[in-house]
Amino acid sequence: MRRLTVTLLAFGLVDIANAHSLDRGHELVDALWHQVIGSHHLPITIGLIASGVVLYFIRRWISKYRT
Repeated sequence: MRRLTVTLLAFGLVDIANAHSLDRGHELVDALWHQVIGSHHLPITIGLIASGVVLYFIRRWISKYRT
């Protein structure tokens, strides 16, 4: 169930980031770079990285006290 939830959230966030795409004049690398580092996509990218780090430390803290 956890994997399903994470997968659905990941697809949902990717869908938000892919709200638009660059025209065909750009290469794949340019389009990917824009999706990750574009000024209007950057807050979501930073939020995903920060929440991943926070969730990692929360998981370590919980597993430390369970044993």
